[in-house]
Amino acid sequence: MENKTYIDIETVTVGKLKAAIGATELLGQDIPTNDKTPIWDGHIFVYAKPGRRAEDLIRRVPVQVKGHVESSPDKEMVSHGIRVSDLNLFAGERGALFIKICVDEEGKNEAYYCGALLKGDIEEILSN
Repeated sequence: MENKTYIDIETVTVGKLKAAIGATELLGQDIPTNDKTPIWDGHIFVYAKPGRRAEDLIRRVPVQVKGHVESSPDKEMVSHGIRVSDLNLFAGERGALFIKICVDEEGKNEAYYCGALLKGDIEEILSN
């Protein structure tokens, strides 16, 4: 019988994203683990200067985070489909940041994909 490691993919991948954001000076985040909202998983905050003070906040960007387990995550091959209904909702918010994080069965060797879905880009996608 094979001894397989099982991980909580959402906790692992959101944790990796939070750690990456925490290592920057101009970004902050509100991305809960075990999020139950239908589309957005939280927000990333963009600041004009280090310190993450409210008066330096430039904008709040909606974010959707997807985690996936793969035996050998490949940074060149990360992809993920998005439903048309989700794209319509993203367009209503002027866009969103879509992040997919792939990890191996032990929660290591990650590969990231990050795409800025801007309103104009979404409208172009939907018109095709």
